[in-house]
Amino acid sequence: MSMASNEWVKDRLQSWAAWLHKGGGGRGYGESSLTIDEARTVPVRPFVATFEDECERTHKAVLKLPTDMRKVAMGFYVDQLPASMVGKRLRVSERQAYHMKKTLHVMVKYCLENQHVKAPPFHLLLQSVQ
Repeated sequence: MSMASNEWVKDRLQSWAAWLHKGGGGRGYGESSLTIDEARTVPVRPFVATFEDECERTHKAVLKLPTDMRKVAMGFYVDQLPASMVGKRLRVSERQAYHMKKTLHVMVKYCLENQHVKAPPFHLLLQSVQ
């Protein structure tokens, strides 16, 4: 799988993070709906274009992921943290956090392309990035 094929997923996650910072479009979505109550002090980059329906679909895709993957999404995209800090949050190495970010992209892509599934088939997705 080429890096370019996942660029749109990264863009979607960046838009989703900005959308969460704006309060989730006033539809009851927001950072707290991910049930991660860690203190976040790093602001998201300003002026990221967001599209309500697209961001809502991305949010629903992220919610289908296991807790650790949601934390990866929050750390890298909502909090804009480097891999070393995300790794500390998850108690894994910086290298492992970076690999988890790649896994996140694959999982979110799958959930966006298969919106009817309740959860991605983790064994296939994890193998795809090793």
